[in-house]
Amino acid sequence: MGQYREPSVEITQVQETITVNAGISDLMSGIIGPAYDVVNLDDYIYPWITTASGTPLAIDFTLSGIEASDPAKTMDDVSIFVEMVSKTNELVPFTGDITYDSATNTLTLEGPGSTDITDILPNLEDATPDSLQGYRPKVAFRAIFTDRNKELFIATTEDVATSVGTTSFENTLGFAAGLMLQNNPNEFMVYPINEDSQTGYEEAKDSLDNSDVYAFSVLDQDMVSILSSYITWTTDRSEPDHGKPTKLYISPLVTWYDDAGVALNGNQLGVEDGAYTQKKFSFVVDQLPRTYKNYTAQNIAAANAQILNRRVNSVYPDMAWILHERHVLQTDPVYSEHISNVDNGLCVLADTLTLTDGEILHAGTIITTAVYTKLVNTTLYTKSTIRVYAPLAGYFLAVQQCALISALLPSDPKTQFPVGGIHKISYSELYFGKTYTNTIAGGGTTVIIQPSLSVLPASRHHLTTDMSSTQTREDNIVHQVDIVTINYIIS
Repeated sequence: MGQYREPSVEITQVQETITVNAGISDLMSGIIGPAYDVVNLDDYIYPWITTASGTPLAIDFTLSGIEASDPAKTMDDVSIFVEMVSKTNELVPFTGDITYDSATNTLTLEGPGSTDITDILPNLEDATPDSLQGYRPKVAFRAIFTDRNKELFIATTEDVATSVGTTSFENTLGFAAGLMLQNNPNEFMVYPINEDSQTGYEEAKDSLDNSDVYAFSVLDQDMVSILSSYITWTTDRSEPDHGKPTKLYISPLVTWYDDAGVALNGNQLGVEDGAYTQKKFSFVVDQLPRTYKNYTAQNIAAANAQILNRRVNSVYPDMAWILHERHVLQTDPVYSEHISNVDNGLCVLADTLTLTDGEILHAGTIITTAVYTKLVNTTLYTKSTIRVYAPLAGYFLAVQQCALISALLPSDPKTQFPVGGIHKISYSELYFGKTYTNTIAGGGTTVIIQPSLSVLPASRHHLTTDMSSTQTREDNIVHQVDIVTINYIIS
């Protein structure tokens, strides 16, 4: 007789392995930053400026391209530059004082230090409407859009133009959108902040709290007042009760240290004669003393290790370079530093120039105030444009890496993946060498490298700032886990 069993249901459990498809990514990238309406020199035609008699001390005229107290835009005063065209078609860079009155939308041009304007515009003296004397001004500037602070979605270059304006370097968000478009074939989001300040970024963060965008890049480098707040926000959004797993790609400012471990007052643009002002530039060898590598590498690693967050990628270097042609007035050190948002952000000559007096300015010459004065002297340099390497803030490097989240499958490696749109990387692996670059990476830093100018920059290792385990430090793993969470658990 067999063993007795009470009536029951027999259950046979069979364990099978299934593969969740994490190969299709519909996770979107996004950029947060200021968008500017860029007005170029030839966009508007102004009347001829003449005077019947005497010597004018100043010129006043109403500006085109923006209205007084325009609710949709706010003028960026530092971005204004003026070129004068004489009646004999001579182009004269205006090097005097420029003042903008937003209440009346009036531009005032004066001689340097409020001296007589005919000192720099001699054809104005005793000019009459019928004479060959006088000038027509051409004005360029940028004004931040203040009425577009919402999610805008980009898929084409036409979308960029419609949503945030030109992709030129003067337009911070537009240029970043151009980089994203170049490295990401899929739709992405931009959010134009309504003012370039902590207030503007805080408003954007609050507005985007329930956004479906997965990976964000923030166009600012202030860790204290802006980026730290976004790190907290990224963590909070990713909590289960919020249900919005999020990635953040940033490039905080780096503090450099000398060989005694003393912090230097400036950025990677360098030290000259003991004062942290402007380094001697070279496209072959980065010129800061090699003895600075140790403490600086340790500082970069320590700063990122403190973030300790698998949802945050900190991208180094904190600046880069773009090669392009710009108006000679845009090489003004004050203008260049302001537009680039890089301390000591001076342009560098891309080509060797010979001035009319025989002086040679070699490629790699930094356009300091002294060099700029020569370039805007039309008797020494006769062209109105010039090819330069211009500085860019490191957050544009972060934008490129953020683009890969949407561009690549979760299983595709982002490490060593080349990205386009930026032409030169400074003070990376070629300066630090393998040992100190490993130190930087060991703190959880996504280091961008470029072995030579003939190759595109790429990340050395796509790392998060949480190096505590393989699962938290490898960006690809975090990405794959998140897409499974979003597509199969939360949804």
